[in-house]
Amino acid sequence: MVECPVCHASNPPGSLACLKCSTPIEIDDATIVINPVGEGATVLEPAGTPGDPDATIGGTTGWSVPIQRIGPRDPNAPLEPGTVLGDRYEILKRLGEGGMGAVYKARDRELDKLLALKVIRPELAGHPDILRRFKQELLLARQVTHKNVIRIFDLGMAGGCKFITM
Repeated sequence: MVECPVCHASNPPGSLACLKCSTPIEIDDATIVINPVGEGATVLEPAGTPGDPDATIGGTTGWSVPIQRIGPRDPNAPLEPGTVLGDRYEILKRLGEGGMGAVYKARDRELDKLLALKVIRPELAGHPDILRRFKQELLLARQVTHKNVIRIFDLGMAGGCKFITM
């Protein structure tokens, strides 16, 4: 769904104008809501209790995707289209690469939704301090809701890759 930047009404993906107020919707202005929270929805929070250091900055405690292997894989090699991480996320194509890692367009096979999947560089993923800081930044970013801030869904580890889904 796409949220109107003026009246905040939900509109079908690809809408050029809001169905409620007729405001033109430009891609740069739109807030895309992948999994809208409605009546009866379950909102997942990070595991652990507030104040528990492991719940906010510890290793992989609270990461909700189980560790699964997809067979021997060079963690330094880029993911190829068709690769499936954790028996859930199917890599469709590589979107880009930055200082922290590479970003891929992926499909969540369980929810049948498209998302961005960022794989952390293996040389950074091996440092516990970097992982703790990275996880803390992600938890803080989840608290921000703004049209220019991407929503982070999950932290995970599979096939030798540490990743986030957005």
